[in-house]
Amino acid sequence: MAAESLNAVNDAQSSAQASPWSAGDRMRRILWEFCWAVFCSWTPKPANPWRLFWLRVFDAKIHGTPFVHQRARIAIPWHLT
Repeated sequence: MAAESLNAVNDAQSSAQASPWSAGDRMRRILWEFCWAVFCSWTPKPANPWRLFWLRVFDAKIHGTPFVHQRARIAIPWHLT
């Protein structure tokens, strides 16, 4: 029974080793990680509008002006609402 659960594959995946993410999604995440590391992770707290700008560039749905800490770990900003 344990072997069956290890070999179970999501219907959307062609095999157990296949990624559920498309190549475009993976590239977008890599680009996001790069941009956050280069443009946002080192910024001081008063640069919150700058961090919000980059989140919006990556399609985060942000209302108002929430505070986003420079050490926040945001994996997929386009899923933020």
